Amino acid sequence: MDLNAKRDFNVLCKSFRDGSFDVETVSNLLVNIRRHYNTLSEEQSKCLLDLVINVLENDAELKNEIKWAKMNSSYFAKNVTNTGNSKYYDELRHNFESGNYNLDTITELTKAVRNDLNNLSCAVDFLLRIPEVTLRDDVNIFSYSNFKLSGDVFANEINKIMYS
Repeated sequence: MDLNAKRDFNVLCKSFRDGSFDVETVSNLLVNIRRHYNTLSEEQSKCLLDLVINVLENDAELKNEIKWAKMNSSYFAKNVTNTGNSKYYDELRHNFESGNYNLDTITELTKAVRNDLNNLSCAVDFLLRIPEVTLRDDVNIFSYSNFKLSGDVFANEINKIMYS
């Protein structure tokens, strides 16, 4: 990880540590992963994506699933690009086009990207826009979630990744 990447991730780390974070901070984590993808090691990218996956699986719910699916269908489908001859990504694109997807789909997509970083290379930027936009615009944190109490955990994980 180069110095510019460390500076950008440090801003997020401070937000998590001082408690001034929210779901948009997690979205910004994806912005930074996309921005610095070429300077991150595969292991660093995977660990950072694990943080996003954890929030998607444990803390997030869509504000309005029907509206979200309808409004984002075309945008999401167009971002499934440069994925080669992959049946998974072809089916995903079709599901986006037809509006047949939900938050679990976005979580599974994020896991798929995490698990296939090397083979996706230039597709990573486009694919990660999908969970980024979803987190930024269309997700609430469950009222019973411990997300807001987990800032130190997120900060410590990012700090370890920055210096690994």
